[in-house]
Amino acid sequence: MSIEDLVRLAEELSRIDGEAYWRCAVSRGYYAAFHACLEVSPNHIRNARANLHEKLISWMREGRESDDETKLQIAEVGLELDQLRKKRAQADYRLREPVHRTDSMLCVKKSAKIIDVIKSLDSGLI
Repeated sequence: MSIEDLVRLAEELSRIDGEAYWRCAVSRGYYAAFHACLEVSPNHIRNARANLHEKLISWMREGRESDDETKLQIAEVGLELDQLRKKRAQADYRLREPVHRTDSMLCVKKSAKIIDVIKSLDSGLI
């Protein structure tokens, strides 16, 4: 399965009427972005056995004080990924908090944007 498959599924789910579909769209969108970011992370992050999501986001955000443009882009993407992770947690675990179609559509768009930024980065600089 590819990252693009996950994004396509998230997009399709966000267009179907029903909160269960919208929740799944948020989740699949997050995981598509997560896996894209994971692909450009260093081996010690990819091989982590615990707290992988937190470690990935923390690594990405390390560059937020840098003058290096690539590190700044990664830091910004890390912030957006963290926001998506929180939305995914809401969608997956807090069933009493509503998730609306607009929530799912925004999350899917943010996921696609993250993936586009990651693809545009020169992996040799990371």
